Amino acid sequence: MQERDGQSRQETPAPVGRRLALYVPGFDPAGGGRYARIYRSEAARWSALFDGRISVSGSRRDGSVRRWEVSAEIAGAAVHTDYRVLDWRDLAIERMRAPLWKRLLRGIAMYLAITLDGTLSRMLALAWLPAIVTLYPFAFALGFAAACLAAALLPPLALGALTGGSAWWFAPFGAALGWAALRWTGSVDRTSYTYYLLDSYSLMRDYARGNARTLRARIRDGAALLAREAGAGEWDEILVIGHSSGSSLALSMVAEALALEPDLPRLGPAIGVLTLGQNLSAQAMFAGGEAHAAEFRRVAATEGLSWVDVSSRADGVCYALCDPLAARTPAPPPEERRAGPKVISAKFHETIAPERFATFARNHFERHFQYLHAFERPQEYDFFRITAGPLTLRERFRNVASNPRTPPTAWEPAPIAAERAAPEQLHEPAA
Repeated sequence: MQERDGQSRQETPAPVGRRLALYVPGFDPAGGGRYARIYRSEAARWSALFDGRISVSGSRRDGSVRRWEVSAEIAGAAVHTDYRVLDWRDLAIERMRAPLWKRLLRGIAMYLAITLDGTLSRMLALAWLPAIVTLYPFAFALGFAAACLAAALLPPLALGALTGGSAWWFAPFGAALGWAALRWTGSVDRTSYTYYLLDSYSLMRDYARGNARTLRARIRDGAALLAREAGAGEWDEILVIGHSSGSSLALSMVAEALALEPDLPRLGPAIGVLTLGQNLSAQAMFAGGEAHAAEFRRVAATEGLSWVDVSSRADGVCYALCDPLAARTPAPPPEERRAGPKVISAKFHETIAPERFATFARNHFERHFQYLHAFERPQEYDFFRITAGPLTLRERFRNVASNPRTPPTAWEPAPIAAERAAPEQLHEPAA
């Protein structure tokens, strides 16, 4: 096996033979099939890059779950992973099928609300750069609304002035132009993603505030699955993975499973939580979302769980290297972070080959999905060693320190933890 940073020697014990991976995607109308294709193609690329073999079966649907089997031989160990995507694409599609005018007004109303209730100012105080990126759809939405109003009002007023008549006579003409302008904004959205982001942000705000009951019910189904599988005696590790806005849903799922089964960490399998490209820091700030933020803290405080949060400053649409628990003050101290999170950088600029990085350098959405890809020069983070390799999440990251500007965890390497600054002094400034 090719050695990188001593990982080959570290993997010799091979405690994991069978793993269940539960993946929670973000707001994505593409659904579980997309993730199956990414995993299969990138596992093949990983196998070509490194001394190891990962084979992936075809995927199949099982209710709202898309699942496939992974067989790997890494560091001399054979590992089987049952990989399941908890698909909620139907809820994303339902949101996106609303009329354009409704999606536009709903998004503008959401931004006005988070401005007035102080959420936006809290986001800016935590990390100004991702907060500014979060505002970009609002600027486009206001531009779209202004274009539609201008198309609807200015021509009738001009015609009324030219003919000396009332502008109301030309109102049907103005309404038709306004409707055409609205349809135009929908076509522009294929490159700006404005409506998509408005739908995503408004749904996640609703979820945080307890107003997305169907999505919460779907997460409760996932929690029941997690609790049931933890007690089945079949797995050495259960790994819960959340990507993008799915990070907050993954933590909700674990918190709900703990409510169903308080002994969850002691039922047998090691339970790890991996959050990728998170916006947890923003999600926890929504006014009215205190109960949702408390779910993050409950997971963090639970002895026997292991939580690792991975992001990269090159990912412009996440709250990179921010403490996910810092949104509500005071941030919990290390002794209340028994599970974590350990905040780790994926270091896209260093771990992805420059020629490949250049192909998507200007595409924020492609960069946002790189966590699920094989890196040419992986460091601490390697998605395929985590999901298909023989170490549990905790063992893989046991001797890895959390980012120096985030608070240490209770399972920080002892020599490093002793040198860390006080938690209140630590949090990641914007790049």
